[in-house]
Amino acid sequence: MPHYDNLSRDALIQELRKYHALDSVMQTTDAMLVLLDPAFNFVWVSPAYAQACRMAPEELLGKNHFALHPHAENEAIFRQVRDSGEAVFYKDRPFAFPGQPEQGMTYWDWRLKPVKDEHNAVTGLVFSLSETTRFKQAEDALRQSEERFRLFMDHSPAIAWMKDAQGRYVYINKTCEERFGVRLADWQGKTDADMWPAEVAASLRRNDLDVLACGHALEVIEETPQHDDSRAVWLNAKFPFKDAAGNTFVAGLGLDITARRQQEAALLEAQERLSLAQRAAAAGIWDWDIRTGHLNWSREYFQLFGLDPAAFAASFEVWRNALHPADRVEAEARIHEAIREHIPLNSEYRIVLPSGEVRWVDTVGDTAYDASGQAVRMSGICIDATQRKAAEHALRESERRLRSYFNLPLVGLGITSLAKGWVEVNEHLCRMLGYSREELVHLTWAELTHPDDLAAEVVEFDRVLRGDIDRYALDKRFIRKDRSEIFVALSVHCVRTAEGAADHFITLLQDISDRKRAEAELERHHHHLEQLVVERTHDLLLAKDAAEAANCAKSAFLANMSHEIRTPLNAITGMAYLMKRDGLAPKQTERLDRIQAAGQHLLEIINAILDLSKIEAGKLCLEQAEVNLSAIAENVVAILS
Repeated sequence: MPHYDNLSRDALIQELRKYHALDSVMQTTDAMLVLLDPAFNFVWVSPAYAQACRMAPEELLGKNHFALHPHAENEAIFRQVRDSGEAVFYKDRPFAFPGQPEQGMTYWDWRLKPVKDEHNAVTGLVFSLSETTRFKQAEDALRQSEERFRLFMDHSPAIAWMKDAQGRYVYINKTCEERFGVRLADWQGKTDADMWPAEVAASLRRNDLDVLACGHALEVIEETPQHDDSRAVWLNAKFPFKDAAGNTFVAGLGLDITARRQQEAALLEAQERLSLAQRAAAAGIWDWDIRTGHLNWSREYFQLFGLDPAAFAASFEVWRNALHPADRVEAEARIHEAIREHIPLNSEYRIVLPSGEVRWVDTVGDTAYDASGQAVRMSGICIDATQRKAAEHALRESERRLRSYFNLPLVGLGITSLAKGWVEVNEHLCRMLGYSREELVHLTWAELTHPDDLAAEVVEFDRVLRGDIDRYALDKRFIRKDRSEIFVALSVHCVRTAEGAADHFITLLQDISDRKRAEAELERHHHHLEQLVVERTHDLLLAKDAAEAANCAKSAFLANMSHEIRTPLNAITGMAYLMKRDGLAPKQTERLDRIQAAGQHLLEIINAILDLSKIEAGKLCLEQAEVNLSAIAENVVAILS
C-alpha cells in the first residue's frame, strides 16, 4: 500500500473545511456521506451514516471503514478508485450488515469519488450512499404481483381478453389460447370481424359498444361457432377501463356454459319424465286435514298398503293398524315432530299387508299452517322402498363378507393412498410386518421397502399414476419392525374414479420367504453340480491326454519294433538270395525259397501292424493292386508244409 503522510490528512481537513456549510446541512438530513483518508479511515461522517452503523459520528472518526465493515470486493473497489483517481457508481448494490442479521439483505446506490489536491493527487475519498432497499423490494413486489396476475389469468378457468376502443385485440389469456387453439400473436391487432362469421362478429361488437357507452360492466350471453358446426354458449362479463395514458379499452371474462345449458335442458326434460313416471308408478298420495282429522288416500295408496277401498275407509286408525308393531311409535313421533318443529316429514317404516307380506315405505310430506301458526293440513306421498331396503341389506351383507374376507389370515391385504400411505390393513399384514395397525397407518410402504427394491416398484407405481397400467406385481423385500427382512409376492391394483384418475390401491402381500430360501438353496446346489461337472470334465481331459500319450507310446514301440525286426529279416532274406546265386542242389534251393517266402510273409505281417497304427491315427491310405490268389495259396501251403 502506498504511504500517505500527515499532509494528506491535512489536505483532507482543509477540503472538509471548505464544506463546513455542507456539514451544517448534512446534520439535518438523512443523506449518508462519508469522507475517508487514502487508508480508508473515517475523517468525517454524516449523522445519517453513523446512525445506520448504530454508532455516534465521533465514535467512527479515525476508525478504518473495512475494519468495521469487512468486505473484500468493496475494498478492492475502494483501492481501484484511490489508485486510478476515477469515480465509480453502483445501483442497487446488495450489502449485509455484519452482526446485524435482523436487517437482512439491504440494497444501496453508492458513489465513490476521489478527492484530489492541486497536483491531481488523490488525498481522500468521498463515499455517498442512498439506501434503495424499499424501492428494490417494491420493484420485486411489483414483478411478483405482475407474475401472480399473469399466473392467475393463465390458470383461470375463464377466458379473458382485452380490446382497444376500435375492437382490436391487445391481450388474451392462456385459457383463451387453449380454448380456441390460437396464440396471442394470431389475434393481436385483429378484430372480431377477422375471426368470426359476420353475424357473430357484429353481435360481439354490438355488446362491446354497449359496454363502452354505459361505462360499467355488463353480463351478456354470447355464442361462437365450434369446429363441429355447433355453437358454444358463453356467459361473458364485459367492462370498460382506461390505462394511465387515458386510452379506453374493453375487457371481458367468459365462462363456457354450453354444457350447463345442455344440462338445464336435460334437467327440464328429466323433470317432465319424472312427473310422468310418478303418475305411471302409482305412488300413494295422501292428504290429511288436521283440524277435522279427515284423510284422503289415492287409489295407488290403497294398493301400496294392500287394502280394498271398498272395504276400508281412509283413516288414521287404519294407517296405524297397518304399521309394523316395532315401527309404530317411531312413525307417529315423526309426524308430530314435523308439525311441531315446522320441518318437512321424512319417515321410513314397515307395514304389514293383510296377506302378511311386510313392505318398507318411504313417506315424505309437508305441513301447511294458518296465520296464527297452527297446523291445518299435511299432505305427502308414500313410496314402496322394499327393493331399496333389500338392496341396502344386500350391500351391508356384501360389506360384511368383504370385511370378513379382508381379515382372513391367509394373505396380507391393505388399501394404500396416492401418497404411498397405508389407509387400511388386515391383521395378517400387521403380523407379517411386525407393526400394529395404528403404527402402519402413520407409515408409507416406501419407508418399509428394502432400499435395493424401492426403485423398481416406484417405476411401476408411477406408470399406474400416469394411466399406462392399472396393476403390477413383483417380488420385493420389506423391512420388518425388528429390522429383519421378509420376502413377499406383491400384487397391486389401482381403483380409479369415474374420470379415470387414480383414487386408491388394493395391495396383496404373500410371504414367500420360505420359497426364496428354497430357491437360494436350489441355486447353491445348482452351482455345486456345475462345479462337479467342471471337475469331472477336467478329470476326463486328463484321462484323454493319458490315453493319447499311451497311444503315442504304442505307435513309437511299433515303429521301433518294425525297424528292429525288419533289419535282421532283411539280412536273412538277402543271404538266402545270395546263397541261391552260388548254385545249390535243388533240395537246398527249395529250402532257401521257403526261407525267402517266410521272410517276405513276416515283412507283410510287420507292415500290417504298422497299417493298424495308421488306422488308429486316421492316416491309412488304400491303394489298388492286382492280387495273385494262386500264388498266395501256394505260398501258404509251402509255409505250412
